[in-house]
Amino acid sequence: MKNIKIAIGQINTTVGDLEGNSNKILSCMKEAASRDVDLIVFPELSITGYPPEDLLLKPHFIKENLRCLKNISQAAGDTIAIVGFVDEKEGDIYNSAAVIRDKKITCVYHKMHLPNYGVFDEKRYFKPGAENRLIRMKDYSFAVNICEDIWAEAKVFRKADFLINISASPYHIGKIKERERVIGRKAKISRMPIVYCNLIGGQDELVFDGRSTLFGRDGSVIAQAKAF
Repeated sequence: MKNIKIAIGQINTTVGDLEGNSNKILSCMKEAASRDVDLIVFPELSITGYPPEDLLLKPHFIKENLRCLKNISQAAGDTIAIVGFVDEKEGDIYNSAAVIRDKKITCVYHKMHLPNYGVFDEKRYFKPGAENRLIRMKDYSFAVNICEDIWAEAKVFRKADFLINISASPYHIGKIKERERVIGRKAKISRMPIVYCNLIGGQDELVFDGRSTLFGRDGSVIAQAKAF
């Protein structure tokens, strides 16, 4: 595998502000391209903001979110972008991650493990995904999953060079250490680096602490973004 330059777009999204969130994504993509980044990662539901709650019951909101994703994809060049959005298939909606490159959406992953405890209410809105995806590039391959998927005992991709997890993980006391322990353990068990991208900012009573992290294959923290 060649050396890969990865950027993390740890952005502060606003729920419902599809255009504003999209502009933040596009701005980061432009900067990443100027720095010859191979791949840039954005948080869970980065187009809609998190948690979008009952906005998800409005068909026009889903449609506009998909329009924004298409516009973002049209701006993509050689730098791969992983963007969180809401996908729609046959009347069902999915918490999703799009893999974008060269003006195309090359792959879509649907979140498989939907949290439904504490501040989370995802089973009310989303249908769970059913398929893990391995994305193959010329010189490397990687897998993508979303937030809760990394906490569950999910399938380990033995053939992937690294794993990307996009997340909207709210803060509580002890959460940062718990997160590093769980994800670090997954990296160590799978012997695979993990790129963890978290949302930052606040939404009503929720605070997202950021602290996006690159874990080495031994579970150690290699690099970490700022908190709050």
